[in-house]
Amino acid sequence: MDGSIVGRHKSIEMYAHHNQVYAEAQHIYVAQDNWSVHKHADVLEALAEWPHIEPVWLPTYAPRLNPFEKLWRWLRQDVLKMHRLADDWQTLRRRVNMFLDQFAAGSQE
Repeated sequence: MDGSIVGRHKSIEMYAHHNQVYAEAQHIYVAQDNWSVHKHADVLEALAEWPHIEPVWLPTYAPRLNPFEKLWRWLRQDVLKMHRLADDWQTLRRRVNMFLDQFAAGSQE
């Protein structure tokens, strides 16, 4: 999901997307850091509708345990570092989305 503003509505949308994509799954575990949005009352209320989706709360500060930290580091290294697209937001955004799209079906990396 691409959006310039990520908040509780996008978090709920993400869980709904997981529910749809993995409709046959008995359990869906989603690693979450402790960003306050993830524990917002609206998000927790939405999660109650999908009891098979279980957030796995990471320790307060443990980037080595958060797979997204590895992904962001990889993105910064391969796409954002030394880019020359400050005046071409659409191309930069397209490159970031192309990078992220390679993980749409999951990744062992």
